[in-house]
Amino acid sequence: MEDNKKIELHITLTQANYINSLFDRPMFAIDLNKKTFRPVNDVRFYDWLQNLAQGEQE
Repeated sequence: MEDNKKIELHITLTQANYINSLFDRPMFAIDLNKKTFRPVNDVRFYDWLQNLAQGEQE
């Protein structure tokens, strides 16, 4: 059975901008007025997180 774990990810707007610069399409939509950001595409974001986690395990 798959564990449902809530994982918190804390990054700054500067880091979100940097992450966006690494990809052809932005990973995060950034709202400078509200000083918030969110994934542009949830599936793509979770795939990226999973790839990061797998890289740390190797």
